[in-house]
Amino acid sequence: MFRCLLGLALCVALTATGSRAEDKKDKEGGKLEGTWTATSWKRGEGEVGKDKVDTELVLAKDTYEFPKGINRISKKGAIKVDAAKGTIDFTPEDGPAKGKTLLGIYKVDGDNLTLCFTGTGGERPKEFKSGDRNTVLATYERKKK
Repeated sequence: MFRCLLGLALCVALTATGSRAEDKKDKEGGKLEGTWTATSWKRGEGEVGKDKVDTELVLAKDTYEFPKGINRISKKGAIKVDAAKGTIDFTPEDGPAKGKTLLGIYKVDGDNLTLCFTGTGGERPKEFKSGDRNTVLATYERKKK
């Protein structure tokens, strides 16, 4: 009887811990959701500053879109976020990279988002830096409602 109760208690504890870990992961991934206004866009040596970038990024749970600006696309794309690892994968449904996955990393600091991602076929960046034309480093501010 004691073993049965101990086993049951252990199962309940593990289930509760797993739920909290999933809740935390969902909550951290939720930090990304919303509309973001670009403040800079760098690709290799080229950089577009806040006064000219004029781009918005809208992130939802499983989708993204660039409704205006230099990256404007006409359809939503799919995203896959791993908040624990700080990774984000974009799969456009429009444009030259349609159906291909762009591997990236991200960090959120309050109302600031930093994204670094590679073009199709590139490896996931390991740091927030754009050293070549295939890697984009972009910063965004959360759009005020």
